[in-house]
Amino acid sequence: MSGISKYTEMKIRLETRPMTAFDKHLVADIDRVILRRMTDSQISVDVVATELFMSPAKLRRLLQNATGFTPALYIMFVRMREAVQQLKMYPLHTIAFVAQRCGFTDQAHFTHAFSRFFGCSPLQYVQKLNQ
Repeated sequence: MSGISKYTEMKIRLETRPMTAFDKHLVADIDRVILRRMTDSQISVDVVATELFMSPAKLRRLLQNATGFTPALYIMFVRMREAVQQLKMYPLHTIAFVAQRCGFTDQAHFTHAFSRFFGCSPLQYVQKLNQ
């Protein structure tokens, strides 16, 4: 899937991957935990596993089977999905504000992660939206 962003590739893989009802429920629960803890810059596999009352090893195994992604990569995907929503809904907010809302300790870390996922900086993304 060359020529598309890492985010888009992951989104397509998730949308087209066959999942059982259990898998869908698990992913929805993981999403809820991540979104609830979004501003916690220390959100990790251990935090998500604890909130779902399972071991980190079990979470890794179940999420890998359901999505094909590691928990760390999936957590970053959800954070990036939320960042895009924030940038679309609140285009006048600063990048630093969006970074903080998505659990990044600073704007530079957020910009680096965003650029890896989308192939452009958050500011360039907002500029593209406004065109």
